[in-house]
Amino acid sequence: MENSTEIVSFVLAMYGNMGQLKYLYFTLALLFYVSVILANTVIIIIIYMNRNLHEPMYLFLCSL
Repeated sequence: MENSTEIVSFVLAMYGNMGQLKYLYFTLALLFYVSVILANTVIIIIIYMNRNLHEPMYLFLCSL
């Protein structure tokens, strides 16, 4: 007898069958993504407009 494992299939089933909830999840993820992009844009604009914030720490925040 050998000690072996045989993998027949591999299924990525993280989301599975969500039915009508997939639209809700997509909308929530899209709103979150847009809010993150908007917040980052506001931070970059504030750092760009205010001359006192042109320091390495704030420029590093812009590059993130």
